[in-house]
Amino acid sequence: MDTAMKKLFIVFLIVVVTGSSFLYAQLPKPPAINLSGQIYDEYDHVLGWISKQGIVQNAMDDRIAVIDKSGNAYDGKGQRIGKMDKNSFVDAHGTLLFTVSEPLDQQCKLIDPNGKIVGIVDAHFKNQASAIHCLYAKMRIF
Repeated sequence: MDTAMKKLFIVFLIVVVTGSSFLYAQLPKPPAINLSGQIYDEYDHVLGWISKQGIVQNAMDDRIAVIDKSGNAYDGKGQRIGKMDKNSFVDAHGTLLFTVSEPLDQQCKLIDPNGKIVGIVDAHFKNQASAIHCLYAKMRIF
């Protein structure tokens, strides 16, 4: 094998090795609520949590929202910001933000109108899935 072929082969190996590492890079996951009510962002950072009483707090313990037993979500000032119906969440203007899938392995997917998964919640928090929206709306990135 001549030196030109050896150099070409080495370049090829470098491209294959570095290219394959990009395939295994961790892609962001959708925000999630786990069984204990902790709310994580797409990079597994704790944003806050939701209590069994429907109180949504951020990681600094500030009360962000309250979700009542009827599924209405209210911000910290008492303004209604949306409603969780049986399997969907609509904002205060009636715009559908996401639907909630049936549980699979104790997890429900939150799917926006375009079919994108925008969150995952433990089945125990299915009716309080809007907690993810409450935190993201407060952070102005949802």
